[in-house]
Amino acid sequence: MKKIMRALAIAMLLLLPLSAAAQQRVFDNAQVFSAAEEQKITEAVDAFIAQTGMDYAVVTVNQKLGSQTQHELARDYYRSLGLGTGDDASGALYCLNFYTNNRYEYLYTDGKMIDYMTDARIESALDQSNPLLKQGQYADGALAMIAAVQYFVSQGVPSNQFRYDTDTGKILSVSNSADSPAWMSTVQSYLDQVNPDGEYRYDPATDRVYF
Repeated sequence: MKKIMRALAIAMLLLLPLSAAAQQRVFDNAQVFSAAEEQKITEAVDAFIAQTGMDYAVVTVNQKLGSQTQHELARDYYRSLGLGTGDDASGALYCLNFYTNNRYEYLYTDGKMIDYMTDARIESALDQSNPLLKQGQYADGALAMIAAVQYFVSQGVPSNQFRYDTDTGKILSVSNSADSPAWMSTVQSYLDQVNPDGEYRYDPATDRVYF
């Protein structure tokens, strides 16, 4: 009878919608958090999602990169886990990689979160988490990162921002603020009227925009 009940329970679990299975937001693959720490991080993540309307996850791994970059590793986890809210999958994933030769922390952002978390803001957030990680306080580091990102989101999108796909360089949106540089207004007019289907790209290596 117990075996039958167990089989029925497994069958019901498999029939659950993906949304029910997607509630987990802390994936401690490297096993660096205690049960109490994982619960605390989960509660902080739930509060973040409720307040910002954007997704957030914490992933720990012990993974050799090979030819892959930290950005690609975090991005692939974000996508494979089906993270993100809205049509543009807005949110962030904080990845801690404990592989011996590649110990690293990385904050991946997508969708609207890109607008909030500029490079400067990400560096500032890392300044909050990194000292804790160096002391072996991994859960506290993860919590510090959540708090930092949540703070920056509460501050709103900085002026003169534009969003681009870090994989292709394609410009996705630009700031509409009055003090935005002229090139942003030009790109916006092209996106809105002149050629909405055109390809407008940003090259971070040269800090140039290409039409």
